[in-house]
Parts: sequence; structure tokens; C-alpha cells
Amino acid sequence: MSRRSGQRTTRRRRRQRPGTAAPPSTGVTRRNRRLAFVLLAAFALIALAVLASPFATAPVRP
Repeated sequence: MSRRSGQRTTRRRRRQRPGTAAPPSTGVTRRNRRLAFVLLAAFALIALAVLASPFATAPVRP
């Protein structure tokens, strides 16, 4: 198939082979690390609040 003379050519993207993904940029890894830390800290605070609550330490039947 031939292109028309006035038709603009489009750049074709190169398809990545499976398993050869490029490593994420430093900004993305920093954001992911920060998000993981925030989620872990939130989980720890919630667990601490549950364990320190009076419901956790009070006997079920006096």
C-alpha cells in the first residue's frame, strides 16, 4: 500500500515486549514509598487506638 503524497505520516509506537518494562521514574517510586509509609502509619495508629481503648481492656463479664 502506498501513501498519498499529501497525507501526513503518523509515528507508530514501538510495542514493548512482555517482561521488559522500563523501571518507574524516581518521582513515582518516591510517591509510592511515601504512600506505603502513610498507609502503614495509619494502620499502626488505628491498631494502637483499638488496643488502647477501654473496650479492649475491660472484662467481658465482670
